[in-house]
Amino acid sequence: MSFQVRSAWVMAIATLGLGGYYFGLLIGISRHTGALATPDVPLLVTGVVLLIIAVIVGHIAIAIFNPKEANAALDERERDIERRGIALSAQFSWVGSVLSLVVYLATGSGVWLFYAILGSLILSQASSYLTTIYYHYRGTL
Repeated sequence: MSFQVRSAWVMAIATLGLGGYYFGLLIGISRHTGALATPDVPLLVTGVVLLIIAVIVGHIAIAIFNPKEANAALDERERDIERRGIALSAQFSWVGSVLSLVVYLATGSGVWLFYAILGSLILSQASSYLTTIYYHYRGTL
């Protein structure tokens, strides 16, 4: 498994794991209070810091086992895979933004808009990493 695939796994697990954890907490708080929880800045900042730490630790761990590959330049196939991931991520961002606006128009709630945009950003980034993993394992473009 190449460094790029390992990196994509680390990023996908960290992004989806912490994003899922945040939304799980949000659902729990909302059920407990009986109303949609408002965004909690300290919780969001903590989540971002934990994401950064998880990604740094993960990349250090995979780079220790194969330092030559960690510093190697991307070949043509890997660059094409990266471009495909970025393109899919952009599509998720675009669709997520439009759906977030629809959610706002339907609910009139800025809190729902915030969570819809946050969710679409998380899914957008995860789609890029998962596309990288998929095309590396698929073997062909």
